[in-house]
Amino acid sequence: MVNKTETLAKLWIHETCRVFHDRLIDENDRNWFLDTLMKSTFVWFKFDWSKALIFDGELPLLFGDYLDKNIEISERLY
Repeated sequence: MVNKTETLAKLWIHETCRVFHDRLIDENDRNWFLDTLMKSTFVWFKFDWSKALIFDGELPLLFGDYLDKNIEISERLY
């Protein structure tokens, strides 16, 4: 469940990277994308996070229900 603005911002970063960044083939384009993503995160969410903070593990971008495989799919919170 997303119940904090910080969690929503991290989820948004994660999803935009999976949809767009993962498909880029040029390092210049990937750098441009990440710079734009960090600027947009500040504009829309008011978090002044750096690329290092997000992508070097200090604020991990892990989303999924990996802890209990016995929970019914319909009951899982993402």
